Amino acid sequence: MFLDLHIWAVEDGPDTAKAIGFAALNALTVPPDAAAMAQGFHLDEWAKPSILWLRDPQPDRAYSHGVMSLEAVIRWSV
Repeated sequence: MFLDLHIWAVEDGPDTAKAIGFAALNALTVPPDAAAMAQGFHLDEWAKPSILWLRDPQPDRAYSHGVMSLEAVIRWSV
């Protein structure tokens, strides 16, 4: 499974977006406990997430945008 999480901040620009992004990164560095979340699947592999910060094409705006990529191998039980 591949998942991209987009992180946006409008008001305070890059400082707020990076604070949100790194808090999420720290929370997702350790794989979640699949047994506690739901029955029916196992989390076989979990890759440490990564973040890419993008520049706003219009620098006069205070927007900040980051993309966090997650990768995992999930085995479903039927």
